[in-house]
Amino acid sequence: MGAVEVWVYDITNGMAVSMLKEMVGADIKGIWHTSVVVFGKEYYFQGGIQRNSPGTTAFGRPVERLPFGETSLTEKDFEGFLQEVGYNFSNKTYDIFENNCNHFSNAAALHLVGKEVPSYIMDLPNLIKNSPAGELIKSFFQITASSPTQNTTSSPTHSTEDA
Repeated sequence: MGAVEVWVYDITNGMAVSMLKEMVGADIKGIWHTSVVVFGKEYYFQGGIQRNSPGTTAFGRPVERLPFGETSLTEKDFEGFLQEVGYNFSNKTYDIFENNCNHFSNAAALHLVGKEVPSYIMDLPNLIKNSPAGELIKSFFQITASSPTQNTTSSPTHSTEDA
């Protein structure tokens, strides 16, 4: 058993409000990256499923830490789940709109506690994708968001080569 939190980061460091409001035509508070913190580790999707000590990722400080409750699963159960879904979350399957870190966090949270990541996070890709500047924004963020982390304390939960 363990407490489950979803940590929310703004990968624009607050610049989304001014940068994207005109391009998208909506008030956007951030471009969200999420992770799941459970069993003393922070799990996230970037070039594959990664795990770090909480708060040591390259994303800086979370802007929110959302409590999701307690899981009845063991760490071993969760690691088994990560192995099962690893092929869905690899460098090859990453898509900034359709299969990103938030989709991973949502799948993990559903598995751990049966709760979904909030809609303001999950709906953001469609809002951006359907805007007049959607393709331009996708091109800009695809470059940085899909590259594997350079943080040497990160350890992938599976091979990202042929997953």
